[in-house]
Amino acid sequence: MHQKEYNILCLGATGVGKTTTLNAFSTYLNHRTWESAMDVDELPILSCVRFSFATPNLQPLHVCLGDDDNERFYGICEASTLEPKIYRFEHGDALFNFIDVPGSADPRGIEQDDKNNKLILDVIGSLDNLHTICLFFKGDEKRLTAQVEYCLNEAFTKLHKDNIVQVVFIFTYTRGGHYRPGESLVTLREYFERLQQSRNITVSIQPQNAFCIDNIAFKGLCLLQAYPNSDEYINMEEYKRCYEISRDAMLRLFQDIPKKQSLEAITTLSVNDARIAILCLIEPLSVVSNAIQANEGNLENNQQQIQERVAENGVHEEYDIQKVDLPEPATVCTAPECSQQIPIEAGSDEMITVYPQKCHSPCFQSGITLSLIGDERLKECQTFRIEMKDGDFDSFPDEGDCKGCNHSYKVHQHIKADYRRAIREIRIPPTNAEGAREFVEQRKVDLQREQSAIIRAMATFGAYLKSNAILSYNRAFPQFIQIEIEKEQRARNLEQVRRLERLLLKFQNEELMIGSSEDQGTNRRVIDAAHIGGVIEELFTLPINGPRIQELYENERNLNRQNVERNAIKVVADPDNDENERNEIFYN
Repeated sequence: MHQKEYNILCLGATGVGKTTTLNAFSTYLNHRTWESAMDVDELPILSCVRFSFATPNLQPLHVCLGDDDNERFYGICEASTLEPKIYRFEHGDALFNFIDVPGSADPRGIEQDDKNNKLILDVIGSLDNLHTICLFFKGDEKRLTAQVEYCLNEAFTKLHKDNIVQVVFIFTYTRGGHYRPGESLVTLREYFERLQQSRNITVSIQPQNAFCIDNIAFKGLCLLQAYPNSDEYINMEEYKRCYEISRDAMLRLFQDIPKKQSLEAITTLSVNDARIAILCLIEPLSVVSNAIQANEGNLENNQQQIQERVAENGVHEEYDIQKVDLPEPATVCTAPECSQQIPIEAGSDEMITVYPQKCHSPCFQSGITLSLIGDERLKECQTFRIEMKDGDFDSFPDEGDCKGCNHSYKVHQHIKADYRRAIREIRIPPTNAEGAREFVEQRKVDLQREQSAIIRAMATFGAYLKSNAILSYNRAFPQFIQIEIEKEQRARNLEQVRRLERLLLKFQNEELMIGSSEDQGTNRRVIDAAHIGGVIEELFTLPINGPRIQELYENERNLNRQNVERNAIKVVADPDNDENERNEIFYN
């Protein structure tokens, strides 16, 4: 059991060397010296290392060690990380969790940067706290070009002002500048002067928060692993010095991280935490709304029978949401031919719709934040991809047909949990006929109030997402209600369909009211992260459905954490190493 655990977020442009540096860290932790690392049969490669090395006669040696589907290569050596991954390093009595994320200025374009930002915000939202933010920057970056400024803007827009004290700088490719930031220091300070003027944020680069490394020594070790007789191409003394300096910088970083103040994600990354909370509530609030509408209909249509049963037995049956646990996430087909209608409970004539056709299970397709039917990312799921002769995969053209059921991706859904409308029994204190009547009438009022609170909350969430430019999800609630409508239509619960359709109209009216007050700017309350937190707390305290909403919300949060944990790689440092060593500091 570790006494301490630290979370470190790694940000920087694509190609700056984040993943390579973390790969090198695993070697530095396990091998104190260059000679020790040279003698091992196999380096501890965490993810694929791929590069080209030129011999004196300019013949290329192509190096490729390890294997990782999370790295996409462009040509021989240019790579980009596809989705966030956690690298866990044990050092001393502590565990250091480095979160490697896709870099900005992705070779696939700005649209991919937007997708990457969602992935990054998802992984940040799964963390309880954050200790350090490592901003990676090339030590030989000479000018503040548009691309460099874009990458820095991408990094700092993810941060709250309170995060600034947690930022440290890792300069890569510093061997040519004698293991100092070099000209990049001028580039960064020019950017920070603009940042101070535009956003009143002060960022300084000092010896205490700057760590200069170069991965050429680590790449040299990889070259020797791939080509054992290539030592004649390596300047051993130079690589040895590079190894020692880079390893010392890593150790200084590990010593600095515990000194940083731990800040909770909800405080430091408030916009993102509110976003994650909202996304974890959208589907639960949709299915709970379905149950509320069913309960309102039941009370209206069967009031006399319900009152009699309450008076006689003190028992009331009402609709609830049942969470059916899945062993693993799955891609299911929702087409009519693949769906099934089953009794809501044994012996009942009332039916519900389920989707038993699991076309790909387990399915760990990345980038699907919400379980919406027809998500574009489903096209990347293996059930819609064909294997080529070289072993690689390619997507089907156009809509694509599922290998499991031959239906389009547009009727498929990626699910991590299965929420179904069910029936629960609640006990009522002994009462007479009048007391039973009052119970039913009050239950109607309470359900209507709770439904109104949910509609108001979802409209508020939508306005918040829109105001913070998180436009991809501000229409998700009506989309989920539409999913519930389609389920009820297939189960031939036509009255429930009409009730859900009326619910959609109420939601749209509430949206218009909030949008109108936003536009007019008069007598309106600012919808910020703190306000969102208050709305969520109100939902959790609803007398009838609050506990169920909170339970489903926590389930969604846990599923998100599990998804992040699934991509974690753990590195155990060599116990023979001196954990308390203190080498010379080369950065002045």
